[in-house]
Amino acid sequence: MNITLTKDGLTAVISDTGAQLLSLSKDGREYIWNGDPAVWSYHAPILFPAVGRTKEGFYTWNGRTYPMSTHGFIRDMTHTVTASSQTSADFTCTHTAQTLEQYPWEFAFRTHYELTDSGLIFTTAVENTGRTALPFQLGTHTGFIVDPEKVKRGDYAVEFENSDTLLEISCGGGYLQADAQGKVPAVSPCAAQQGRFIPVPPEGLGAGLVLTGITSAWAAIHDKAEGTVVRIKTEGFPYVVLWANEGQDIRFVCIEPWHGIPDREDTDHAWEHKFSINMLEPGHTFACDQSITIG
Repeated sequence: MNITLTKDGLTAVISDTGAQLLSLSKDGREYIWNGDPAVWSYHAPILFPAVGRTKEGFYTWNGRTYPMSTHGFIRDMTHTVTASSQTSADFTCTHTAQTLEQYPWEFAFRTHYELTDSGLIFTTAVENTGRTALPFQLGTHTGFIVDPEKVKRGDYAVEFENSDTLLEISCGGGYLQADAQGKVPAVSPCAAQQGRFIPVPPEGLGAGLVLTGITSAWAAIHDKAEGTVVRIKTEGFPYVVLWANEGQDIRFVCIEPWHGIPDREDTDHAWEHKFSINMLEPGHTFACDQSITIG
């Protein structure tokens, strides 16, 4: 089931599968990737309770082994619409007997969407409804449409609010790598950065850029030819990942604010030791804001 929101020329469509944003358009112009399964079947998935790759598809907790797919499972679950109006919608998803088999913690996951004059409020929150501390990661993976021909002309860049040096985390093969001294993760200044911009080259962004050291409250798809930007909030997120589809024609660019990053290459699989895991005490809620502004 899809929910459609409208307000003064803005339209958003959200699916109850994953509470995923399927479409955001203004005056008929679409900004979110269409989910073509031949390229990438998602649009803007929400990631929980893991982000990135879990090595060999499993982790351990207190000595017991559990399966965990890439980016977790919340993106593929059915979320209940708990409130809706012409301009806003709220979704909730809770633990089930099935999730407890792969993630032995009780939770309530809530997503809120609301159209504004300039875009879309898009917030997510996890509540620990159990009796023990809840380990988790949380992120989003929004794909923004770009024109392949304009990419070839060099018209697009990812723009950050600030020009502070961004640090790139070495993630060869999708897993955190060690530096020459054996420290994980290995980090270095982002070589692609040009002031406040990271250009989107015709060959794409490879396996993705995993960035940290972010002081910017937002990152944006900047169309230099038209002078337009589409911003997503990054304030409070320790990591932002940039990724584009592979192939000859770049058709979308993802800006992904994350609380967490993938497993390390030499992981022992124990989440007790996992780098960038967050702990949430019983009865507490962790919320974040990845709202989108159309400029």
